[in-house]
Amino acid sequence: MAEVFTPVALSSLTNATTAISVINNNFSTLSTLLTDVYSLSGVSPNSMQSNLDMNSNQILNLPFPASVSSPLRLEDLPFFNSGGSVNIPPTGTSGATVPFLNGNNTWSGTNTFSTTSTFNGAVTLPGNTITTAELQSGCVTTAKIAASAVTSAQIAANTIVSADISNTAGITGTQLAASTVANSNLATMATHTIKGNATAGTANPTDMTVATLTGLFSPPTVNVFTSGSGTYSTPANTKYLVVEACGGGGAGCGSGTGASGSNGSATTFGTGGSILSVGGGLTAGLNTGGTGGTVATGGSLSIAGQSGGSSLATTAAIGGAGGGTFFGSGGMGGIVTTGSGSVGTSGTGYGAGGGGASSGTTADGGGGGGGGAYSWIIVSSPLASYAYSVGGGGSTSIAGTGGSAGGLGVGGIIRVIAYQQ
Repeated sequence: MAEVFTPVALSSLTNATTAISVINNNFSTLSTLLTDVYSLSGVSPNSMQSNLDMNSNQILNLPFPASVSSPLRLEDLPFFNSGGSVNIPPTGTSGATVPFLNGNNTWSGTNTFSTTSTFNGAVTLPGNTITTAELQSGCVTTAKIAASAVTSAQIAANTIVSADISNTAGITGTQLAASTVANSNLATMATHTIKGNATAGTANPTDMTVATLTGLFSPPTVNVFTSGSGTYSTPANTKYLVVEACGGGGAGCGSGTGASGSNGSATTFGTGGSILSVGGGLTAGLNTGGTGGTVATGGSLSIAGQSGGSSLATTAAIGGAGGGTFFGSGGMGGIVTTGSGSVGTSGTGYGAGGGGASSGTTADGGGGGGGGAYSWIIVSSPLASYAYSVGGGGSTSIAGTGGSAGGLGVGGIIRVIAYQQ
């Protein structure tokens, strides 16, 4: 502000020259001071030299702010709170200011926050700008991140570790957009490891070795049935069953004037053979082998039993061999001197060998019995229990005049392997 003006006083008007000079000087000084105090026309200099006291009066008709140095009117606040701006000098230059933190702000440069900061509005960050150097350990919680606001594009690969995340549900599914965290955004893992929880309760995932993983599973439980019938009880926590079954083998036929023996029986698993039902081998006749068993209800692999071997209609003929199964060959036919056909290994469903013809006048050898059928299946959703029945082998074989008896058929088998968690 200009100094206070005190005009020169006139003592008299007797001297015209002196009076005119004093009056002119006073008007000149007054004109200069008026220009210095306030110029409506903008004539310079026109700057304040001290505080302007409005004495509780308003300043009216201010314009919209044109720069960061312009006064802000109350009516302009909504514009700036919703993201509006004026020409703000770039960061690091004279006149730069901090943007409003309660509006929508876009950070276009690299910004480091060294203290605790709270953002009330949506903040958009360029991709891959947040690293562990910009995060205070444990300071990012759900209260600091808007729902679905952080995606993999905003996070540098392998930069966020457990030390950067609050222990109390710092980042949950509502803070991450679906399918945005790629494998490259996760911490690296040791060779031959997978992520999981090997404890008995709820816990954070860890890198588990193959040995740790296999230790979570119980060894399979194996049950083998070679005779009779009953109920199979599925072990607890069983995920799936592998069931295999073989029918009983047919008996060999006696040689000479002998008669056929008895057939092998079917083996079943499940009520009425609903899971597996495999037939037994048929008994043989003179000179003719018995037919192998067939599969009524099968699974992933089903094999019919092998038919028994035939014998010659001559004296001193060797008995036919028993039919084989999935497990191998059947029993051998009887020879001339010893007569009776042999049986196979227990629990294989082998057909028995036929009786050998004598060296006398009887000319018919006995045929071999047929082998039992075989099948196996995977039961992916096992029930608590299953009925089962193991087929028996042909149990009779009659020797004829001048001949020998055929061998007896071998019983079938059921094997159940339960794979548990």
